[in-house]
Amino acid sequence: MGKNKKKENSKRKSQNQNNNSIKYIDEELNRMEYENAIINDKRSYFRYYYSLLEKKQLIILTFIANNGYNVFLLKFSLFIISFMIYFSINTLFFRDSTMRRIFIDQGKFKLIYQIPQILYSTLISIIMTFILKRLSLSQNELIKIRKEKDKKIANKISTEAKKNLKIKLYLFFVVGILLIIFCWYYIAAFGAVYPNTQVYLIKDTLISFIISMCYPFLYNLIPGLFRFPALKAKKKDKKSLYDFSKILSKL
Repeated sequence: MGKNKKKENSKRKSQNQNNNSIKYIDEELNRMEYENAIINDKRSYFRYYYSLLEKKQLIILTFIANNGYNVFLLKFSLFIISFMIYFSINTLFFRDSTMRRIFIDQGKFKLIYQIPQILYSTLISIIMTFILKRLSLSQNELIKIRKEKDKKIANKISTEAKKNLKIKLYLFFVVGILLIIFCWYYIAAFGAVYPNTQVYLIKDTLISFIISMCYPFLYNLIPGLFRFPALKAKKKDKKSLYDFSKILSKL
């Protein structure tokens, strides 16, 4: 019995050494199962928080984050298309009531009347950008390949990943080009018909875009409040708390 225990302990030590020798990117650590995260995730709360911002905050994702498997050209395309979406959605919310309010206020911009449509357009734009993210970013597919230890299975996953990436990228560029054409045409037509509302539209779009860029800084503080107590629990029995933090991090 004593020999068997020694063998098991030596196996665990060797596995832990192998795990420690592997360099994981932040997203791989974020997705780990509870038992593996206890061993491998030695990051601080701030580092984990920043890893979420690299994934969810569009400016950081596009221009600053460089430790993932996402291609810069795709990230930049996503950024441009997303801004076009914010512009066009805000344009769609300019109705007769908005024009009437502009006329009553004698051309003065009053934020209080614009808040509802800014919030609606922000929410819709965030959802559309989230869908485009799923199509444009390649990191998820590559993580699946790295996660698999068996070479044969990894090769099968890689071939499937190539097919999935081709389909996703094709859809992204087709949808992106169509959106750019529609947004450009609609905004240009709106500006030609209502030239005096262009300043209002630009202000609403900038406010909407700034809100969407700021909310990740607040929301992503929450998942770490559940993750780190689970990882640092003495009895290592907080798996449900850890899983809850993973669900929050995906929203």
